[in-house]
Amino acid sequence: MIERLQAGHRFALRSLLSLAARRPVDSLLARLMKAAQRRSRCERRPLPDVLHELHERVRTCVRRRLKRSGAGDLRSARGWKSGCCSSAPRFVGDGSLGGLCRWLRAAGYDAEWKPGGAAVDAAPPISGGESPILITTNSRFLDRPDMRSSAVRVLWVPSNLRRIEQAAWIMRELSLTIRRPRCMVCGGEIVFVEKNSVAARIPPRTARWKDAYQLCRACGRLYWEGTHWEKIRAQLDRIQNE
Repeated sequence: MIERLQAGHRFALRSLLSLAARRPVDSLLARLMKAAQRRSRCERRPLPDVLHELHERVRTCVRRRLKRSGAGDLRSARGWKSGCCSSAPRFVGDGSLGGLCRWLRAAGYDAEWKPGGAAVDAAPPISGGESPILITTNSRFLDRPDMRSSAVRVLWVPSNLRRIEQAAWIMRELSLTIRRPRCMVCGGEIVFVEKNSVAARIPPRTARWKDAYQLCRACGRLYWEGTHWEKIRAQLDRIQNE
């Protein structure tokens, strides 16, 4: 597992460094990885923890350098932002990332996963010819020739993080903000509806104290903000402020 995480961090760090590095990326990356290994041994700390801290520091430095140079945020610097600045990215994840995709939907992003398969093999095209961002925890996919192609937009996520932490990682990697939530079941758009139009579907106890309801345009699932959603929103607010 440590070897896979190390390979994934190497891929992710190379992607970051290539956005703003003033020296050859490979030599700088090699120095950083060796320094992380030395620190892990000297401090007797797990290497994945040290690499995670290294990645956070590098991301902060790259983001500041991009801001000073006027190159934009991390997503636009990667060339992953469409012509419309308000356009939100779409994600396709591996079959093991269903929980992560649900968190991304709660944060307002269209995200789907491919049960039993790899996102890199089953990513559907989207309108305008813009491909989705592929998210994976499997570092073995990163060595494939198509993963090194500029035509493929792939984001590696550490497998040792909790799902909400993985969502926070993606938000920071792409300079994303919390948006209006999407349906956590299918990822469809959620819209407000009149209470009377869905009265037959509302539990009696809920109907007595709740007046605002929302409906998924895609699957028809009914939503209202109860204690469960309050907990979800509190965690989203926390990762937004990190």
